[in-house]
Amino acid sequence: MDGGDGEDKVPRLMTHAEVLDALAREGFQGSLINTGGGCLAYEFILEAGRYVLVTSTVDVLGHVRTADDEGWSAGVYCPACGEGHNQPEAHANVSTKDSSVAALVRILRELLLAETRLATTPRPVPPVRMS
Repeated sequence: MDGGDGEDKVPRLMTHAEVLDALAREGFQGSLINTGGGCLAYEFILEAGRYVLVTSTVDVLGHVRTADDEGWSAGVYCPACGEGHNQPEAHANVSTKDSSVAALVRILRELLLAETRLATTPRPVPPVRMS
């Protein structure tokens, strides 16, 4: 796209703070955390110690968002679910190649809806035997 001055105009990527502000306006209060080794992710705390981590689909988030931060990948983690492991494993995961904040909002809603269904799905109750 030529802006008339001979230079290609590339849309500016939102900063991490701008992404988190936009998500907060949609009801998702999160923070940027260091997951270790200088790797960053957005974190959203859920109930019962569970949390959502968001990175790009290609890799973890860098200190500055770049064009390499393609898409979004979000997973729900539960420390108790990872017992016996150094790192808890995601027990629900959603991703998209779309790097927009609107796409991130969609996958967060999808992920939280799936989590709600998992948490509220009734478990079969064995029949009671009368003697």
